[in-house]
Amino acid sequence: LAITLAGCGVSTRQPGAASQEVQQSSYTPVNIRGEVSRVGLSKPEDMCGEMFVADVVVGTPLATRWNTPDGTVPLAAARQGPEEVTRQGYLIYKMVQFTKMTVLQDHRPAPTKQFVTLGGQVGQDRYVMDGEPQRTPGQHYVVVFDRPSTIPHPFVGKTMLLAHAYLVDAQGMVHFLNAPGPGDKGPGPFAPPVLLTLDSLKQTLAACK
Repeated sequence: LAITLAGCGVSTRQPGAASQEVQQSSYTPVNIRGEVSRVGLSKPEDMCGEMFVADVVVGTPLATRWNTPDGTVPLAAARQGPEEVTRQGYLIYKMVQFTKMTVLQDHRPAPTKQFVTLGGQVGQDRYVMDGEPQRTPGQHYVVVFDRPSTIPHPFVGKTMLLAHAYLVDAQGMVHFLNAPGPGDKGPGPFAPPVLLTLDSLKQTLAACK
């Protein structure tokens, strides 16, 4: 994961009744832009080595939080600036839910309590993560999950990070090589997606050893 820092704005909030507003007014809001770099899956068989693969329909987004025990800004680090925030490993995650989930492969050591994507906004603080799959509510995908970083700031409970998302179209075809989605950026042109049927992918995963 490569993080490139962006400029920070100056807070205009005044100390007030709400504790979050008091916190926000005591430091310059964190504004970080980064780029996610992951090893891509070049063929369906590569999913055999993944921890958790599922056929899902994305639901409405849930809360966005820092990876701190209470989900709020790491105030001591934030007061020292965005470089210190990233040096200490603090990140913002968006909680996601699914209206449908069919497990296709499961090597988890324990059940998952929550699913997240990397990046988002908490109050005035923003992480913008280019290359991270931020997928559209109501859309159908085959998704691959991984563990988020647990060092040095673990989530409470069992959490999985959405690492890859492959669109499933109305004809049941999985766009295996990621086609660009809303907000996806890159130098372009994007390579055309590799298509295979969802049933074919299920058979591939069932044959994994």
